[in-house]
Amino acid sequence: MVKRGLADEEAFNNFWLFDHNGLITKNRESLEAIHVPYARKDPESKEGEPLLDVLNRVKPTVLIGLAGAGKLFTEEILVQMGKFNERPIIMPMSNPTNKMECTAEEAQRCTQGRAIFASGSPQPDIEIDGRTVASS
Repeated sequence: MVKRGLADEEAFNNFWLFDHNGLITKNRESLEAIHVPYARKDPESKEGEPLLDVLNRVKPTVLIGLAGAGKLFTEEILVQMGKFNERPIIMPMSNPTNKMECTAEEAQRCTQGRAIFASGSPQPDIEIDGRTVASS
């Protein structure tokens, strides 16, 4: 984003960072230095706001999971991503498999096989409506 002309602050504002306590904002107690640039400063964002609430407000095109907390991309979240996007990008990158935010099967089932999916753990290809959807 910066290479395409955005200032650092503008680029950081394109991310909504979450942990197991919800949305991270500038009001977070014990805000880690690595999170400071990504901590939300806008008045619409509330400290600890649940992922689903932010998802419905922001309508993102990409979900990247790095929390290692498992199953954070629930069926409701994945279905909503499919409503907002023709080709939602779902990237549960946590390892091992039992720590993934969702599986390829869950992402594809909830988006009618339209998700662009990449994961940090191997996933089998999925059959949706008689066609095979490759997982990466």
